[in-house]
Amino acid sequence: MSSRSEADTVAARVEDGIAWVSFNRPEKRNCMSPALNDEMVGVLDALEIDDRCGVLVLTGAGDAFSAGMDLRAREGTVIKAAGVVAE
Repeated sequence: MSSRSEADTVAARVEDGIAWVSFNRPEKRNCMSPALNDEMVGVLDALEIDDRCGVLVLTGAGDAFSAGMDLRAREGTVIKAAGVVAE
């Protein structure tokens, strides 16, 4: 188990006009989770209005960019697709 908080799922910094944004769940091969999605939206919203940011580079921590959706993190949530609702 990692000591990193689930709230730290995205790492971001701006250097020389470049925003370096990284999925930060290497123990899960950077799978998307609701927490990562929420944090990424916040980071991207902040960078959109940051005058220091001219370009964005998106990476993944560890050995993988992203292995897709973390299905275990989605358990118990309602997914709506094409008008179908499933639990």
